[in-house]
Amino acid sequence: MAIIEEQICVPKTGVNRCLRSLSLLTMKNSISSQSSLFIRHVKKFSCSSRHRSSRIQPHHSSEKENNSKRMIHVTIRLLINSVHPIKNKLNDTKNKLNLVSFLQISIFLSLIFISVDIDFDFAINNLKFDELVATTTSTSSTSTTTPRPIVSITRSDDAIVSLYNTAVDGSTGASNGRYSILAEEPPAAIDGSLSTKYLNFEFQGTTGAVLNSPGVNTGFYVTPTIGNDSVAVALLFATANDYPSRDPIKVTLEETNATRVGALDLVYILMAVPIMAISPGTVINGLIEGFYWSNSDAVQGQANFYSKQQRDNLISLMGNGLNYYIFCPHETANDAFTMTLWNAQQILEWSDTISKASNISIVFGLRPGWIDNVQTSLQKIQLKLKQLASVGIRYYILCWDDSPGAGTNAQMKLQRDLIKALVNQVTNIELIGIIPAYYSRSQISSSTNIDWGKQLVILNEIPSSIRFFVTGSEVNPSSIQISDIPSLNNRQFIFFDNWIAVDSNSRVTMTWPPNRDPNIYHASKSISGSVLNLAFPPERIIHQIYALKQRINNQYANIQADLAAGYWAKYLVAKNFYNSNSLEQLKTDLTGLINDGLETNEEIIQQYPFLSTIFIN
Repeated sequence: MAIIEEQICVPKTGVNRCLRSLSLLTMKNSISSQSSLFIRHVKKFSCSSRHRSSRIQPHHSSEKENNSKRMIHVTIRLLINSVHPIKNKLNDTKNKLNLVSFLQISIFLSLIFISVDIDFDFAINNLKFDELVATTTSTSSTSTTTPRPIVSITRSDDAIVSLYNTAVDGSTGASNGRYSILAEEPPAAIDGSLSTKYLNFEFQGTTGAVLNSPGVNTGFYVTPTIGNDSVAVALLFATANDYPSRDPIKVTLEETNATRVGALDLVYILMAVPIMAISPGTVINGLIEGFYWSNSDAVQGQANFYSKQQRDNLISLMGNGLNYYIFCPHETANDAFTMTLWNAQQILEWSDTISKASNISIVFGLRPGWIDNVQTSLQKIQLKLKQLASVGIRYYILCWDDSPGAGTNAQMKLQRDLIKALVNQVTNIELIGIIPAYYSRSQISSSTNIDWGKQLVILNEIPSSIRFFVTGSEVNPSSIQISDIPSLNNRQFIFFDNWIAVDSNSRVTMTWPPNRDPNIYHASKSISGSVLNLAFPPERIIHQIYALKQRINNQYANIQADLAAGYWAKYLVAKNFYNSNSLEQLKTDLTGLINDGLETNEEIIQQYPFLSTIFIN
């Protein structure tokens, strides 16, 4: 079986960050015939695609090499669509290996490069690729497996051609596109030098047109001249020396046995979703599924939390400043589902949700509850995190909001120790935040930020990269200002906005959250952003998602009822709540509903009977 391990090395470069290396590595004397390997950028932040090259050998040590780098082990999720069997090269009848060529798999890399120096060392679902493609020899009593040495597939003199205006999993033509300068052409991507780079502006044209064009769907193909048959097992690269906004965030690696450069039938090799530490300057704005809808408030027979389809529909609305979807519903005493391991169907469903999420980061909230001892809780969480990472979830939070006894000093000390253990022992999924027991200033007797901070001083001993989620002055405040945070040093906060999170199926919030300081949606020394806690079912609160986007990008000035209603109506038609002929009436009725501010189902249906489809329980 051909398995690719992807590795990304971002070397220390001072103030500049650069895509310094792109190297394909192979197990020598492995199983596939000479192939053309295709690298494509399929998503990026903006402008051109950039690569720098280096022959960097894969790193498989779990130890730190120096003080400027730390190791992060990331589990790769393999999505096997089909396999292509080849003739077995090992004819030992006593110990025949069943080998297959490249799996038809896709690769997605969400690369958001940050200023710290990180080596990425990818593991593959606990399978060591050197065992999968090793030589096996047998005697009458023993069997010995010898790992193959790792060598670089690409060489500086390999034939390489640029690609642009191409697409994943489709035929491609060969074209050299346009480069910034002569020295930044495709050969610089594989020349083994950290000081050169390959830059592709996507298409030929004038300088002005080039600079304004995103470098999406650019890349190159290379035909390796390595003498031995090879299977790629790793892909190493880093960003270029300027314009971080041009760095690629999604890459595919494909192969073909064809030798011509025309319409080639490409085969996916790998899917990888790497962990990237979220830097302190990263804005975290998004949606949070933070409720638990009881059976007594079921809507059309559905309760608990969103269905997979509802969640996928909401995630598809995100972007434009909404980049994080956080799943952390409250549990019941009889259903600790966030800590329970998924069954096979749940794994498939979450895997599918992650694959569709594109550039939206999915964050999973775990609720450890009461801690008897750190080791027991640690082991239970580690098992769940392993499962989360296996489907491509890269970030998680720990939630102690409204958890009985979680606010005692004894419990907070155990929470602190548990968090430190998780940070030290779990490296393939990142803890980005916690919801402490004291998440609102109103929960303490003295309503001052200083006293609020004193209640959290024990938890403030955890790593400073972990953010605290807070609601502000109240659990559901009528105003949120950047000053509504505990007085703690070296800590960032994310506001947990409960304005629309009603707890009854007979009510809905029409009014916009008032008095939200625009700065709560932007990163600063103490603020990371804000997340909107949702309500159930989602088809009743789509206008609030529109309003949140406007607050993030345009403040309150552009939240107009007719525009919000149009956004809402298009969603309802697209998701088949209404047919397309209903669009104009929907816009009219929803505009009136928003302007009237009606907030009970009974009032809404009486005034706007056409809307009963979404407001009848």
